[in-house]
Amino acid sequence: MVLTCTDADTALPALLTAFPAARDIEVAGGSLEEAFLELTAAGETTGPDDAPGAMGVTR
Repeated sequence: MVLTCTDADTALPALLTAFPAARDIEVAGGSLEEAFLELTAAGETTGPDDAPGAMGVTR
């Protein structure tokens, strides 16, 4: 499972509260390519991840 969010300090405790059996969690920053795409996508709406603190989950 991949969790994408803008606020890992909030997302991680919420994840562990909802799924206390979760193990082997890795936290990583975005890549340079992801940052570039985010910055150059000015004005585009891609969904709920646009809101501050929003979380998206991909399985």
